[in-house]
Amino acid sequence: MYSYYGKSANSEYAQYNNGLESFTYENSKVSHMSKGDADFVRYTRKLPHPQADAGLLIYSPENITEAKEETVDGGIKVTHVYDAEKIGAQVEEGSVKGFRAEYMFDNDGKLKYFDEITDAENNGSAVTYDYRVEITQQNSVDTVENTVKRFIEE
Repeated sequence: MYSYYGKSANSEYAQYNNGLESFTYENSKVSHMSKGDADFVRYTRKLPHPQADAGLLIYSPENITEAKEETVDGGIKVTHVYDAEKIGAQVEEGSVKGFRAEYMFDNDGKLKYFDEITDAENNGSAVTYDYRVEITQQNSVDTVENTVKRFIEE
């Protein structure tokens, strides 16, 4: 099962896939596929959605140019600064100037959230893109929301 929603300045995307049906919303267009349709993909642990593979949580030690760990209120913050070119960091508009990942752990060492921060320049102005993933209800998921349902006209 897979459920995702993301929005940026230029695009909006949602997908829900329960293994039998897949609903996708992309920039005002909704599509639906069922198991058996030619382009239908059933995501599994062996075939994860591209947004749910190991790349979601970046860790590329050979491309880290700076690392630090600091104690902050409520836990430990680990920051990895990456060589943006070597990891292929991109932005929708402009050019990438830097990329870092910040991981926040609670006092028990459990990951609470992580931020992937891309610094860029667009038309002479500095721009920062911050993508946060919060870890909630780890290993206790009861239901998975169909993130596309709200875009389907009744």
